[in-house]
Amino acid sequence: TGIDYKIRFQNTGTDTAFNIVVLDTLSSFLDIGSVRPGASSHAYDFKILNGRVLEFRFNHIMLPDSNVNQAGSNGFVQFSVRQQPDNPDGTVIENAAAIYFDFNEPVITNTVFHTIGEMVMVGLDEPGQVSYNRLYLYPNPAAGKVVVQLDKPLAEAADMLIYHSTGQLALWQPLRGPAQEFSIGHLPEGLYFLRVVRGQQVLGTGKLIVGR
Repeated sequence: TGIDYKIRFQNTGTDTAFNIVVLDTLSSFLDIGSVRPGASSHAYDFKILNGRVLEFRFNHIMLPDSNVNQAGSNGFVQFSVRQQPDNPDGTVIENAAAIYFDFNEPVITNTVFHTIGEMVMVGLDEPGQVSYNRLYLYPNPAAGKVVVQLDKPLAEAADMLIYHSTGQLALWQPLRGPAQEFSIGHLPEGLYFLRVVRGQQVLGTGKLIVGR
C-alpha cells in the first residue's frame, strides 16, 4: 500500500530565504526503492543520502519572508512511498522532516503516524530518539478527562501531544509533572496517538481511545 506525504514550509524569518533543504529520514517499514518524488511549489533537486534520507534541495528559491509576502512565503513538496510488504498489523509508521532555511538551525515538522491494520502496540521505540521509561494513560478508553503518567519524575517540563489517527495534531498541552490530568471532552470519539516530548526528545508514546 502506498503512502502520500506532503511537506509544507514557510519562511517566518526576517529576510528572504535563498536556499532551502528538506531532509526526511524514512522508517525501515517503508520501501526506499519505491520512493517517487512528486509535485512541489518550486523547482527542486532530489537525491537519496545514506540509503534512507530523502533530500529535496531548493537552490535559489528566493522565498520571501512572511512579513513581506504572506502568501508567497509558503512552499511544499510531495512524494509517495510504499510500505514494506511484510509489515504486520499494528505496525506504526512515523515520519517527520527537517527543513533548513539557508544556514539556520532546522525546523522539525510535526510527526505523522500511519498504522497498519488494527493498532496492537502501545508504542514504538526508536533508538536515538525515544528515551522514555513507561507511559500510563487512565482511564483508557476515556471520555471527559485522561491522566497521563510517566513512571519516573520529570527533570524538566515537557509537552503532551495528542494526534488524530490521520496524523493531525489534536491537542498540545504542557506537562509539568510525572502525572497530570487533561481535558479531552472536546475530542471526537476514536483512536488517538499520544507523545510526551521535550524539544526533539521523545519521552513516551502511547495510544488513547476516546469514547462516550
